[in-house]
Parts: sequence; structure tokens; C-alpha cells
Amino acid sequence: MKNILAVFIKEIIHIRRDLRTLYIAFIYPILVLVLFGFALKLDLNYIPLAVGDFDNSSRSRELISRFVNSRYFTSYYYISDIKEIDSLINKGKVWAGLIIPADFSRKILKQEPCTVELVIDASDNNVANQVIGFSQAIIQQYSADELVSSLNLQGMIAKGQGLPLKLEPRVWYNPELRSTNYFVPSLIAVIMMMITTVLTSLTIAKEFEIGTIESLLVSPLRKYQILLGKMLPYIMISLANWVLILMLGIFYFNIPFKGSLFQFFLASLIFLFLALNLGLLISTIAKSQQTAWMLSLLGTMLPSFLLSGFIFPIENMPVLLQLITYLVPVRYFLVIIRGMFLKGIGVSELYREILVLVFMGIALFTATILKFKKSLG
Repeated sequence: MKNILAVFIKEIIHIRRDLRTLYIAFIYPILVLVLFGFALKLDLNYIPLAVGDFDNSSRSRELISRFVNSRYFTSYYYISDIKEIDSLINKGKVWAGLIIPADFSRKILKQEPCTVELVIDASDNNVANQVIGFSQAIIQQYSADELVSSLNLQGMIAKGQGLPLKLEPRVWYNPELRSTNYFVPSLIAVIMMMITTVLTSLTIAKEFEIGTIESLLVSPLRKYQILLGKMLPYIMISLANWVLILMLGIFYFNIPFKGSLFQFFLASLIFLFLALNLGLLISTIAKSQQTAWMLSLLGTMLPSFLLSGFIFPIENMPVLLQLITYLVPVRYFLVIIRGMFLKGIGVSELYREILVLVFMGIALFTATILKFKKSLG
């Protein structure tokens, strides 16, 4: 224990002298979480809209009001010529144009099929798909209301009643459908993986680079004692970082946390142990801090963003990539963090993912010891 403590104190002294480490540990995670937390949003609100009302009736104005009074569409341009939409879209002033034909109210009154045209800027297909979805929902509700009103007038439906079939959605875990509730917990997992791995990847590489590795070679320390002693300061830093970004997620982004904080702490500790060992393994492979930095970033950032299910659903990936995702630790921790944050579930439902992380952590620790011995030899 004294040997581990000696290495621990030595590493603490190194960290205090290295401002870059402190920046990576505390400033960088905040910047990443805040920037990505605001940037990674799929919620599309306040879409600029152009409107061509060639019917100019109370019914057409009612339809327009449903668009502009919804939370999806905002400041709109009235146009008198359809060609004006091209100019507005090309200039980026609007993302869509609603065209109501001159015979709109007449066909509605006669219950004849009527087409309302929606011109959409599809240069961003995600925006275009959402605009179509929002518009269809508004049009369908308007059509249903008009049908009920017409049937009421004809006495076919009792006054005040609606259609016999009604969809009543019950949205669990994220009632407001905020994409922030999905992305921010995922970002916490990715940041924990990246920062922890990068920090520890520099520790042994730094010893090789500045030539102090020889002092460790001639010491009576065992290899696991060296690794544990170097790991302990970063466990403390990572836990402090964990508290910091967790507080940011809950209080700054208003992400609900419905699970057990103690269980989440234990699961996070297992995940951090895995990330620390991955960083140490990289540190034994790379003999310079620059190489260790690049390897740790490439080894964590790309898989965590692309192959964990964070941004792209794993089920939509090619079979080969789906198999590779089983080797990405963040894949399992995403299930844990989303489950505990949003669903309020615990270890009894997430034990499989936790066991996989435990196995990965032990395997990486064993590989690190073996590689460290080989490097020293």
C-alpha cells in the first residue's frame, strides 16, 4: 500500500505542474457538454414560412392561423405570386411555402377533394422530413375538424361530439419529446470516456518521453502497483469531473434523473475504471504524449460518436459494423445512463450491460499489465 501511495503522490505532483492536464480534466468537459448540448438538437421549432393565400376566405385564414400559431412555424411572408417562393427559399428567408388554391373554401364546403401545396427546401433532408410531418399533422387535424363541423350541420353527429375514432398518444419517459433529454445523457457518457482515456493515456507516455521511466525500473515496485498508483489520481479527477458534468446536465439542461443516484455512481465507477485502463494501455503502446493523445482521441471519439448508437441507430448499420459495436464500451453505458436518467430503471434491468463493462475493464487491466511488462522489458 505504501508503494502505491508513493506513486500516487508522485503523480499528483506531476498533475499540479501540468496545466494542460487540469484544462483537459475540468474546462474541456464543460465546453464540450455546453456546446454539443445546444448544438445537437433535433427539435425543429419556428420554421420560417411563406404563405400564398389565393382563396382569401375565412377558412383559408383559419388554416393559416393553425400553421403560424403552432410552435413549429413562425414569421411568414405573404406572397401574391407563386414564383416569389423560389426567391425567398433561394435567399434562405423561408424553409417552406404554403399555397392555398383559389377554390379552397368552395371545395371544402362541397366536401370535394382539395389539394394544398407545400413547397419545401429539401437541401437539408432532416428539416424537410420534419416540415412534412408537422404540416401533415396540422392539415389532418384541420380536415377532421371541418368534417366534424360539416356532419354536425347535417345532424349526422350529435352537437359537440367528434369522430368515433381518436388517437390518444401516451408518451413515456420523455413526454415533451425534447431531443436534449436524449442527447445530453449520451454526451455525458461520451465525455467521460474521452476525457478519462485521454488523461491516463499521457501518464506513462510522459515517463517515457522525459526519461523518468528508468527510475521506476530500478524501484522495488511491482508493475500493478505502478499502474494502480498512477490510476488513483485520475480516478479522483474523473469522479470530480463526473459530479461536475452530472450537475450541468441536471440543473443547467434540466434533464430529469429518475433512477438511483447510488446505483448510477457504481455503474459510472465501473465505466471509469474501464476508460482508465484503456488510457493506460494506450500509454504503454505510445512512447510520446502526442502519439498517446492522437490514439486516445481516435480510439474513443469516433467509436463513441459513430458506433455506440449515440447518433445513428445500431439496427440501421451494416451487419459488420453492428458486430464491431459490441466492442465499443460506450454502447453499453449509453443503455445504462439513458435507462437510469429517463426511465428510472436500475441494476436489476441493466445487469447485463454492467457485467459486460466489468469484464471489459478486467480484460483491459490485464492487457495493460502484460503490455507494461513487455514495454519495460
